[in-house]
Amino acid sequence: MNGRRIAVLDTTLRDGAQAAGAGFTLAEKLALVQALSLLRVDIIEAGFPAASRREFEACSQAVSHLDSRSGAKPAVAVMCRSLPEDIVRCGRALGGAENGIIHLSLPVSDLHMQAKFKASRRDMLKKAEDAIAFALGHANAIEMGAEDATRADPEFLADYCSCAIRAGAGIVNIADTVGISTPRKMQKLIARLLERVPGFARGEAVLSVHCHNDLGLATANTLSAIEAGCGQIETSLRGIGERAGNAALEEIAAVICANASAFPIETNLNLSMLAEASALAGKISGLGIPPFRAVWGSTASAHASGIHQSGIQKDANTYRAFQSELLGFSGSRTAISQYSGKAGLAAFLKEYAAIDLSQDPDGSSDAATQILRRIKKEGAECGLAEILGELRHAGLYDLPVLAAEVAEDARTCAQKPIPALKQTIDAMRRDIENSGADLPELSDYSIIQGPLKARVFLEFRHPCRPEETLAFERTGEDAMDTVRRCFLDAANSTRALRSAQGS
Repeated sequence: MNGRRIAVLDTTLRDGAQAAGAGFTLAEKLALVQALSLLRVDIIEAGFPAASRREFEACSQAVSHLDSRSGAKPAVAVMCRSLPEDIVRCGRALGGAENGIIHLSLPVSDLHMQAKFKASRRDMLKKAEDAIAFALGHANAIEMGAEDATRADPEFLADYCSCAIRAGAGIVNIADTVGISTPRKMQKLIARLLERVPGFARGEAVLSVHCHNDLGLATANTLSAIEAGCGQIETSLRGIGERAGNAALEEIAAVICANASAFPIETNLNLSMLAEASALAGKISGLGIPPFRAVWGSTASAHASGIHQSGIQKDANTYRAFQSELLGFSGSRTAISQYSGKAGLAAFLKEYAAIDLSQDPDGSSDAATQILRRIKKEGAECGLAEILGELRHAGLYDLPVLAAEVAEDARTCAQKPIPALKQTIDAMRRDIENSGADLPELSDYSIIQGPLKARVFLEFRHPCRPEETLAFERTGEDAMDTVRRCFLDAANSTRALRSAQGS
């Protein structure tokens, strides 16, 4: 595809680290730098060096970490207030890096200018000029941010952009700081700036957008800015950031993949590495894998309705918007629910236990009816272990089934508190294995404990095809007991799949 080139700045290490309850260690930041480098984002925003000695060191080492790698590497941006002492600190953190960028920011809405600086519009233009001129003595490139741009007077915003470009800024960033814009407003704003600011048309500077998600529109607003012609987008992995977060890189990539004709653009991203980078951000931020989130959520590729399951069997594209495998995420998976039918049950058993119900159509039909009847009973939980138990009772499955009552030793783990979650998971795995089960590698997990029920998601490397994954998800009143049941499902799946491969 030959389209307009869009640059991607990732702000997971800066805005993401500012999220309430977040905060990355130095080792975690460097791991993210590595992942983002492999993902091939154009710019990694490493942090805010003036915030603390620790943050300065993290930004400095991020620059060194990239410089030590061979081949093409992203530029590194560090952000600061438009104050000389902050700018000097940014310059030191960049250490003279050829591809270093100092990212400055000043407010442009009357509300922010008055509340924060008691300054006039003319004062703000002078501050921007002075800050950029000073920063150019400490870095090779400057990005000038327009804070609260979507609530600014459009005429003044155009003047501010022109002023920043004349002063030497190579990137001007339009920030929807409180996430108040809408796609239509964003598109009109960006189109107007590209038309009214000569420096953008002449290629003297790149127009960038940074959208927050307070009203749930960060991704939509960013996509509208792309449609309007912006040259750079600022995103974070999983959308983590201040308050409700930022535009999520995973969602933007998915939309562009699914609507290539509507977005004839090119990026430098190695999309096959996106899932890996996303998973790392989820782990070190403590977010895990939430359900019902677009693209990366635990249920994003799960089909639980009988109508959907039947359609997927006929054509994989009937009930999915894009090929998640292109981004490195798992493909569609079948989940059993009270709305599943025989087609879904057959697909589930084939996927998780290599069982083909069509081999015994008469007996299988009766067994499937019984299983579905049990599932549809109000309040009846039915995972792989219970389904295999029903098939064994019907004489359609001859391997031993590891069920709840078999793994009594694992019950001791259910008494351990969630604060020791990783240790509890590891101990429960050992106990399940000590009871005679075999488990593949646990690649990721997430436990969400609500006031009444817990939702558990465990993801394993496929026991026979390590490049693939198997996911087990359950909801129950007790978190650790629900975890144990997911482990038992995984153990039964492993036994069945390995047995089928060996036969």
